[in-house]
Amino acid sequence: ARRLALMFPGRGHFYAEKQSKGFLFMALSTASIYGTYKSITDYQSNSDAYDIAKADYLAATDPAEIARKFTIYENLDKDKKQKFISSAGMGSAALAVWIWNVYDINKSIPSVFDVGLNANGQLEVSVAF
Repeated sequence: ARRLALMFPGRGHFYAEKQSKGFLFMALSTASIYGTYKSITDYQSNSDAYDIAKADYLAATDPAEIARKFTIYENLDKDKKQKFISSAGMGSAALAVWIWNVYDINKSIPSVFDVGLNANGQLEVSVAF
């Protein structure tokens, strides 16, 4: 279950027969991965439009044309930065869901090897088979 949880969020929970958590983690990770993909593709298309607007702005010679193209160039720069921040945020969300998934599966599955103090204060080791 731990290996499956590392492969993709929710798979380990399904293996451990915790379907509701499995659906939750799969839905959250799928949404955050799709959001990351969408943000990155939007950033790339904005970046291309930004490069074209920059070249147009630098090639302009008429003062009115320079002002108009600068406004377009500046707005595309803001959009490009916003999409970059959005892709970083969605990527962070995907990573957080993945880590939360692994933490949760480790917490919910009993450990095979356990070391601790018993009721008498003695060191106790247990191994589950």
